[in-house]
Amino acid sequence: MIEVRFRVFKTGDFKFSCKGHAGAGERGHDLVCAAASALAYGLIENLEQSEEMLLEGHYTEDDGVLKAEFKPKAEFVPSLMLLFRAKFNEFKALERGHEDYIKVFGNGDAR
Repeated sequence: MIEVRFRVFKTGDFKFSCKGHAGAGERGHDLVCAAASALAYGLIENLEQSEEMLLEGHYTEDDGVLKAEFKPKAEFVPSLMLLFRAKFNEFKALERGHEDYIKVFGNGDAR
């Protein structure tokens, strides 16, 4: 089971994590795992390409767990939140089609 977590703070800061394996196919040929990985690394790549919009940000990858924390500059909070919400919606669409293999937590909105 893949677990994906989104956490957005009122300040505009956000955290993301993706861990586990779907188990929807044999290792190396699991399409759900491949889709989740593509979405997760796509988010990281988008944020890295937007580094001028960030006060700070980093991600770690260790033993099948990808974690990211980012703090946007105040003027870029709306733009980056749009990106973050879009990625949340993409993960939710994957979950709807494969609910036995992936669970997405959070709501993609500031709390």
